Amino acid sequence: LVALLGAFILNRLKCRNFLPYLFVGLVAWLAFLNAGIHPTIAGVALGMLIPADNKNQEKSLLHHLEHKLSPWSAYVIMPVFALANAGVTV
Repeated sequence: LVALLGAFILNRLKCRNFLPYLFVGLVAWLAFLNAGIHPTIAGVALGMLIPADNKNQEKSLLHHLEHKLSPWSAYVIMPVFALANAGVTV
């Protein structure tokens, strides 16, 4: 929760660099994993704390990250997730 508080503070300080959010996200992910809480909850919470600018989407950090991560999510993460849940050994 302290890591998510750090992301909230970064958002309030209008930080537009993704590296502090990446660091805070990794800390939150590891903390949730070690606490026995599913780490995707940390990812969802962090996603809600990354600043989004509805008026000017070109300058929005969330919009920028969404477009950068979309190919990785569609062509790497989702197929591996689907194969792993189908019981396919890679």
